[in-house]
Amino acid sequence: AKMKAAIINSFSDDLGTVTIETVHKPKPVPGQAVVKIHYASANPVDWKVVAGAVDGVWETRMPHTVGYDFSGVIDSLDETDTQAKFKTGDEVFAVNWGVGSHSSEYTIGGAFAEYILIPISRLSKKPEGLSHKVAAASCLVGTTAYQATTECAAVTKGQNILVLGGAGSVGSVVIGVAKQLGVTVATTAS
Repeated sequence: AKMKAAIINSFSDDLGTVTIETVHKPKPVPGQAVVKIHYASANPVDWKVVAGAVDGVWETRMPHTVGYDFSGVIDSLDETDTQAKFKTGDEVFAVNWGVGSHSSEYTIGGAFAEYILIPISRLSKKPEGLSHKVAAASCLVGTTAYQATTECAAVTKGQNILVLGGAGSVGSVVIGVAKQLGVTVATTAS
């Protein structure tokens, strides 16, 4: 089976080098799912990857399917994968980053396509009532905000924090995460 995907074959500042190509639809393998993408979101990092700004920092195998954040429905799982916590038809969302580093035994990126092969461990169930559009837009922003709040800053109940840029995408989610943790939040905005 075939599908369409947004591909780069080399780094370039010219976004016109991103081409829509017909490629093979991925097949499920143990530990990974094939997801039919309903929505994918673009972030500044996507265009930095296309331009090669992270070359030498992140491993980017060519040809490379662009995009990290998506929401969709599980199309297929490997029949022998008895560890799967998901089933075909489940609505999921994810950001397809590396784990701990961008180098990975798995394909990184790949969200600007009709289907993606992704480790099951990177998938989250899409909450009912949340659209695929909003779920796709929340992946990288939500991950960044959660990690910044709970891991980097390690905020805890009763603390006071200042969020610089609270009106932005990450800042607004940091405010929500911090409030859920019982933190008093002050913010700047422009």
